[in-house]
Amino acid sequence: MSRIDGCKRALLVVALVGTAGCGDGPTALSTSTLDSARARWLSSGIRDYDFEYRQQCECGSAFSDAAIVEVRQGRVAAVRYRDSGQPAAATDRGLFPTVDDLFARIEDAIRRNAASLTVTYDTRWGYPTRIDIDYDVQVADDEISIDASALTPR
Repeated sequence: MSRIDGCKRALLVVALVGTAGCGDGPTALSTSTLDSARARWLSSGIRDYDFEYRQQCECGSAFSDAAIVEVRQGRVAAVRYRDSGQPAAATDRGLFPTVDDLFARIEDAIRRNAASLTVTYDTRWGYPTRIDIDYDVQVADDEISIDASALTPR
């Protein structure tokens, strides 16, 4: 294979990875994939919804248990832990994201050139259902995994 054919093949792979990711499977992320998913979310017009949220990281116990996040008019209105039914402390409520915040987290990881970023999107509404970020492979405990599921419009 010539050097030019090898370059064309490499560009094709980059183009395919850059346009993938609107389905249920995980994918390496590009800005165009993020923009496409965000456009689907915005076109849904959903501003009041509940969803299940869980974040796995070295970032404190407020996120380690699955929680139901209630969003009204695009803002977190209430948070309760799924298994116990207990509300999150008022001081912790602001730490839980909306779907728009999840998109911002992805955008931030892209901007910061995260070493690894994998996102899975909901096929119907486009919101992120799984986000895995490793900002620096040389740094321990900077990885974040986020699950967002069971979104129910209200």
